[in-house]
Amino acid sequence: MPYQGSPRVLRARLSAERGVPAVLAVPVRAAEPTEAAEPTEANPVQTPDAAAGVLVPGCLPLDPTATAESEAFLADRAHTGRAGLLEVLHRPLAAPRRLLLVGIGAGTEGEWRAAGAAVARAAARDESITVALPAGVDPAAVRGLTEGAMLASYRYRLGADPEDAAPRLSEVVLAVDEPEAYEEAVRVARTVAEATILARDLVNTPGETKSPAWLAERVAEAAAAQPGLTVTVRDPDDLAAEGFGGILAVGGGSTRGPRLVELSWRPQGATTHVVLVGKGITFDTGGIVVKPRQGMKLMRKDMAGAAAVVAAAVGAAALRLPVRVTALAPLAENMLGGSAYRPGDVIRHYGGLTSEIRNTDAEGRLVLADALAYAVDRLAPDVLVDLATLTGAGNRGARQAHRRAVLRRRRSGGGAVRCRGGRRRAGLADAPARRLRPLAGQRRRGPQQRPGGGRLGHRRAVPARVRRQRARPLGPHRHVRPGVGRQPGRRAGQGRHRLGGAHAAALAGVTGLTAARRPPGRRTNAPRAPQPASTARSTRTRAAARPAPPVAAR
Repeated sequence: MPYQGSPRVLRARLSAERGVPAVLAVPVRAAEPTEAAEPTEANPVQTPDAAAGVLVPGCLPLDPTATAESEAFLADRAHTGRAGLLEVLHRPLAAPRRLLLVGIGAGTEGEWRAAGAAVARAAARDESITVALPAGVDPAAVRGLTEGAMLASYRYRLGADPEDAAPRLSEVVLAVDEPEAYEEAVRVARTVAEATILARDLVNTPGETKSPAWLAERVAEAAAAQPGLTVTVRDPDDLAAEGFGGILAVGGGSTRGPRLVELSWRPQGATTHVVLVGKGITFDTGGIVVKPRQGMKLMRKDMAGAAAVVAAAVGAAALRLPVRVTALAPLAENMLGGSAYRPGDVIRHYGGLTSEIRNTDAEGRLVLADALAYAVDRLAPDVLVDLATLTGAGNRGARQAHRRAVLRRRRSGGGAVRCRGGRRRAGLADAPARRLRPLAGQRRRGPQQRPGGGRLGHRRAVPARVRRQRARPLGPHRHVRPGVGRQPGRRAGQGRHRLGGAHAAALAGVTGLTAARRPPGRRTNAPRAPQPASTARSTRTRAAARPAPPVAAR
């Protein structure tokens, strides 16, 4: 299927005309909240009420009747002027016949962008929409409004739209006082929106079409439209000759060979070199360690990092930025096949370093390693940025790293640990103490085991240090050797193990918790209260206090 691109990009036009349009968007600025009333016995807690938004006088003024109707409508609908909040006032017997009252918050560029997106979505069935901008508005606000409207009108379809559902909006008219003062802002907004739409189109293309070679051709076509932007595409023979072993290994299982795309924007006089590296797995099955269906159905988007860096380089050339920009996009399909790479393989990356494959679903770091090593060795960047959609093994590794950070913080008695997503994991002082439950059957490290602690040939090859029970949440943990003081009548590896005296004492000294024996009776999941380390008694002490069982006479 040939590449069609986005069906259209919304056109933005500056105008100083004062005619009354059929559909008009009017900005609404957020008002300051009113002061809270004095508490009373009937209502002891008083909160400030959010006041209705304020109409912003535009270069296309409303008549007194329309202004009065709009203000009354804002108060009735409790429109606070929050950025992106839009209410439609229908006036079928007057002009304009529809007023779109859209909030702009405090008027920052980001809030104007949200307002533009809301206007474009609300007017999708109209052919044109006019926005009345205030006199002397900041060019950044015009840029944000235009970007938001263009990006919100984006759609990707392979077939024709139904007649009754096809969007009709094709133009946004910006009513300003001096159109010449905002031409550059609109041009920049359109360039940024077109680069973003290019990345979206590449990501949304189905996997049967989007091979590494197809994607490299589309990048070359986009680069050819920008003077001064050069593109270099390395095929499998070039990759093998230069030693890009990671890209070749990941793409080895597919009949459609890998590529490495290099875009370079080199303006004269540039003193800073920015290198962008994007993961470009055009489809990721997980390889031999295959993904489940639920995790594979959207893997055509696993090349979003490559699409982003390619679009950034195209946008930098279109904007003529005075910065040298290089984009590297390693492209490959991670497929199953007779020539696919396997767990246990050792591959040699660009530059000579080797890595052993433990999980074929961790292909992203392999292709990124080649591209990053090439960037450092050949491009000498001042700034190096990589973008990747890390799925599967990458997420599992991130969770394990975060878990280790939480355990380290708990051992030190610290507070919470925060991760990038804003989630909060409580520290020792924030969560109740839980009983340590080491997994029965943990093996001691021996000469037949890997250096990381995982036994060769053991099921799932999980390192011994992390092979713990996962049915219950774990508290502070230290690696201990279970099997000391196991319950009478049970063989090693069966049932619940108790910590030996030396291990329990050491653990209590570090965490302030004890590994006391659970009292007989019904099992419960309720947390146990922490005990001071000084009162902890080891299992050997308790065993000595109990009377010895009678010995049967022979």
